[in-house]
Amino acid sequence: MMLIWGFLPQEPVGLKGNRLQIRLAGAYFTAFLVNRTTIDRQNRQNMPTPSRILRATAARFACLKHFASILQVRQTPRPLVF
Repeated sequence: MMLIWGFLPQEPVGLKGNRLQIRLAGAYFTAFLVNRTTIDRQNRQNMPTPSRILRATAARFACLKHFASILQVRQTPRPLVF
């Protein structure tokens, strides 16, 4: 058993002397490690190209400009009608 992280609660409530332990052994950790490696590899393969990043940024900017113009139109004072 290898302890990677442990702490005592700052305000123990009936837990005096108990420690939280995470072990780097067993099927769960092995499955997590393999899955994490697969996810990291997929993330690296799916990295967007600079042109895709620029296109997405331009599209977001266009949407922001559009919504800003809608807000400006709505903020113009309305004439009082009696």
